[in-house]
Amino acid sequence: MKNNTNKISLIPSERILSGILFIRGKKVMLDRDLAELYQVETRVLIQAVKRNRERFPPDFMFQLNKKELAEFSRYQIDALNLISQIVISSHGGTRKLPYAFTEQGVAMLSSVLNSERAILVNIQIIRTFTKLILLDRHLKQVHFYQKLEKFGFRLVLKPVKMYEDEEGNQKRKANCDVEMAFYLMRDQNAFERVVILSGDGDFLPVLKHLRNIAKKEVFVLSRASRTAKEIRRFAGNKFINLASNNMKAKFERIESKKQEAPI
Repeated sequence: MKNNTNKISLIPSERILSGILFIRGKKVMLDRDLAELYQVETRVLIQAVKRNRERFPPDFMFQLNKKELAEFSRYQIDALNLISQIVISSHGGTRKLPYAFTEQGVAMLSSVLNSERAILVNIQIIRTFTKLILLDRHLKQVHFYQKLEKFGFRLVLKPVKMYEDEEGNQKRKANCDVEMAFYLMRDQNAFERVVILSGDGDFLPVLKHLRNIAKKEVFVLSRASRTAKEIRRFAGNKFINLASNNMKAKFERIESKKQEAPI
């Protein structure tokens, strides 16, 4: 058992990553790549799946069409051969287009193949899928930051601090209220409008100063259930509930008030 685990763990992550494709909005692996990792023939893998077809609904597994297959340069040569023949194998049978398995489908495969290797390989594959999900989240965050900068915002990031509570549980903290209040007061002459995404009542003195003394237009965007009552009273009709279905309409009303120079 130990030797087998060590041997399987030597499969490079890059090899698994190279087999993960993005098709129909899902991250998938094709049957032949999985068969190679499991060290079985592709037909054996597909036969096992067909014997247990009820375990593989469409969100677990689907068959590619010819167009999808041709779109991936990695499979371009095989696709051309497969499509041009459509396809008569050396055994006289018709070859099928490959099947794609989502993360859930991959997890199910180990139960139908019923082999130790399939179980251990699947552990590696699922871990790789998880890493990709985390990477996707990071990239989306980066793209969001880039858009903010493109629209003229200056982005200030604050690292998350880790600490243990009295019971020894790991906690995360990134309290930036003081910094936000400082920048609002320091840079108040650089803007005409304030949009704050927080319902924390501690901001009330700063927001009152900005509206009443500095004569700034102040909007508060927050979830109503997490907004201090005094903040909602202060903001009045310039409070926007992020949980409301009418949020888009309210944003459009704000946008209509802006004076834009003609192009």
